Order: sequence, then structure tokens, then C-alpha cells
Amino acid sequence: MMSCINFVKSRGFNSCQFKELLNDLDPEYGDLVYHCEVWWLSHGNMLMRFYELWDEVKQFMEMKGKPVRELNDSKWLCNLAFTVDTTKYLSELNIKLQSPNQLLSSLPSNMKSFEAKLRL
Repeated sequence: MMSCINFVKSRGFNSCQFKELLNDLDPEYGDLVYHCEVWWLSHGNMLMRFYELWDEVKQFMEMKGKPVRELNDSKWLCNLAFTVDTTKYLSELNIKLQSPNQLLSSLPSNMKSFEAKLRL
């Protein structure tokens, strides 16, 4: 996954071509996330965006002559979806735990809520 993102984002021409492909296909998002000042937020956003655009990324990489085997593997894609969901829940928990004026007594309920989400 990182090699795909790096291939697209580290070369200006590839990035422009990928944006053009996305505009032609009219997806919900206009580009891949490359980096962010808050690393955990960046990773969560990057994972989610990559998962949402995996078909477009696959098409672009094949067009560039650099096919990625994992993008054709349904088991790998299921694992990616699981990772995206787990990262999303971890990010939500992190935000709740760091919110201002948080009482110590509310922390266990936040943790139990997180555990319940993981069991789904």
C-alpha cells in the first residue's frame, strides 16, 4: 500500500495523472492522503482513503505498468478493511480520552464502548 501511495505522490507527474483519472471517474475524494502533522490521524485518513480508492489505485498502477498483486487479493482487501475500521475506532477513542474537561469516572465507559465496537 505504501509503495502505491509513494509511487503516486512522490512524482509530480504521476500525482497529476492520478488526480486526472479520479476526476474522470468522479469518485467522492479527489486525491490520496500523503502526510499530515498528526501522524496517527494521517495514518487513519490515509488507510481510509486508500481503501475507498483501491480500485482506482489498482487501475492507475496497472496503467503505469506497476501492477500490485495485493489489490487483486480479496483476503488482503478484507484485512485492509478490518485495519481501516480498527484504526477509525482507535482514533475516536483517542479523541474521547483527550477531550478537555474529561472526568476520570467517564474513562472506563469510553473504554467499554471501544471494546464493544471491536466485538462487532
